[in-house]
Amino acid sequence: MVGLMLTRLIMKMEHKENDTYQLIPAEGNDQYWCVRILKGHFNETVIRYGQIAFNEREEGVMSFNFFIESTPDSTLSVDNVLLQEVAGDILQKIIEQSITDNSGIVGKHPDEENWEPLTSEE
Repeated sequence: MVGLMLTRLIMKMEHKENDTYQLIPAEGNDQYWCVRILKGHFNETVIRYGQIAFNEREEGVMSFNFFIESTPDSTLSVDNVLLQEVAGDILQKIIEQSITDNSGIVGKHPDEENWEPLTSEE
């Protein structure tokens, strides 16, 4: 019962940059940003997102992978379902905020050199 209650609390957390998570540059690589989780069960865990894909056939479906850069919990892995849910919730908030602020690129990435921006008309 406690596990179920904890799951519901974490899933219901409203994420906000610089409150529940913080964007930080990756150590030794200025091409990547990491996310430090500031509140909740995974406090002080730092993750880095890898590939992110949107399902073109089914609206509202996104897949992604991520890596744990650091964590105070030596037993934590990317296979932890609860961490996957938190990482997904935070990623959705980051994407939503970048669209709202017009501060990011959302598009298809056909190769390493060219972005194909998506517009609301597509």
